[in-house]
Amino acid sequence: MADSVISQEEAKSGVNVTIPANTQVVSGLWVVVTWGGIELAPSKIITTNNDQDVLVTPPQVFQQSSGNFDVNYEIYKEVTDSSGNPMLMLMGASPPTQVVVDLSIPGTVDPDPTTPWNENLGLPIVKGGSSNQDNVLTVADSTVNATITIPWFTNTTPPEDAYKVDDIISVYWGGTPPEGSPVGTPINASRQVKAVDIINKKDFILTVTVAEHQAIKGAVTVTYRGSRPITGGLFNHTSSPYQTVTVETLPALPGGPGGLPQVKWTEVREFAVFPGEYGLDKKGSFDGSVIEIPFYENKTLNDKIEYTYIAQSGGFISEPDGTEYPQTKLTGTYEVPAEEVNSSSFITLPNTGFFQVVAATIEASIGIRGSGKIDYTVTPEATPTVATPAPSTKVNLDTRLSSK
Repeated sequence: MADSVISQEEAKSGVNVTIPANTQVVSGLWVVVTWGGIELAPSKIITTNNDQDVLVTPPQVFQQSSGNFDVNYEIYKEVTDSSGNPMLMLMGASPPTQVVVDLSIPGTVDPDPTTPWNENLGLPIVKGGSSNQDNVLTVADSTVNATITIPWFTNTTPPEDAYKVDDIISVYWGGTPPEGSPVGTPINASRQVKAVDIINKKDFILTVTVAEHQAIKGAVTVTYRGSRPITGGLFNHTSSPYQTVTVETLPALPGGPGGLPQVKWTEVREFAVFPGEYGLDKKGSFDGSVIEIPFYENKTLNDKIEYTYIAQSGGFISEPDGTEYPQTKLTGTYEVPAEEVNSSSFITLPNTGFFQVVAATIEASIGIRGSGKIDYTVTPEATPTVATPAPSTKVNLDTRLSSK
């Protein structure tokens, strides 16, 4: 034994009892170790006058549980009894060495020390700061801190206190079980158990920051580790079973980091009376007007293009903005078809957007001299992720019946 204090972690690997070198302990003799009153199977001495380890297996250590134990060994020689049967004859015994075995851990005794976790510890529960769902962090949760709840009581029947004063609770986010326990990245929040916690017996609620819970997407494993201080400045560690938390992925933003492109007016023409200035006249707008939504990054099938258009009395060429005509306002939603996923989309605006409807028919309307503006944004199918709207696109209008 390297020291006289055996921790939980050491017990899981078994404990070596070292038989010290002695000129009288020669090859072919047998050694029998007694561990806390339990006599282990005889082991043969391999080499003369050399240290030799005898393994106390994990089940043998855990069988004794915690406590102070005497460990000693006896040396035997193989002989033959009067009937010719082989037997071991005692040659000498060592004085006892006292060892301290401290297997105390949060969650009481681990029912299966061969697994990386302690089944007596309850699963952690993660809640999103916006959705408040259990173990699902939605897109809406991606910008606010989450919480993780650590149960106070064990899973045993009846339930027991899982912790003692000075136990430390640490949460681990991510990782690939069952490589070991725990795996993942520790979050900043941890908790040391206080005397008041023993009285209150309430679950612990710790904060998981946005940076921590957004570091990994998809199915994320989460566990917590309880650490109990023991003799000699050591700690016994034990971990909860793994909880799987779904961290939803924020869809790729339509338009990407560069944003959405501006609308293009496909039927504008140069005004005869304003050389070098382009817009819509009566002829170009009488049957409506087709706008182009240029191809944008991250465009997908069934993207919802939502647009708003309105005309105003001002803004023509270099004129200041004027009064908006509410009767010209057009709103609509256009879903991207398969044939436009990799190209521009085209939407036809009806002619009501270009005429001031004060007569029974468009033909009798006085039209508009001013400007129109259109805005749009894009929402991917089945997500709440809305792209940043593109800047307004203005078009010059002179759709009065007298326009050329």
